[in-house]
Amino acid sequence: MVKEIQWSKHAEESFTEILLYYHDYGNNSYAFLLLQQITHATELLITNPYLGFIEPSLLQLNKEYRSLIEGHYKIIYSVEYDCIRIYQIFDTRQSPNKLIDLFR
Repeated sequence: MVKEIQWSKHAEESFTEILLYYHDYGNNSYAFLLLQQITHATELLITNPYLGFIEPSLLQLNKEYRSLIEGHYKIIYSVEYDCIRIYQIFDTRQSPNKLIDLFR
């Protein structure tokens, strides 16, 4: 079951902000490495959509969100009929309460 990956606008924006943060503070090599790692992890979801676990902090929502951990980041996604939708790239060094606020 091969599915396509679709990124939400919020996920694209948060990922871009993360990469720009490292780029702006002179750590271009880490920004590039992070780009490769997150991209690779999301590509794994194409053939293994249930690779990530059900995200416990989002259980109260009416949708099953899953998360895949890559370094300090959670890739928040859902498995939908025709695609895997990436909703957020979340830095796990933040308060976990901030994650639910992003979905309200």
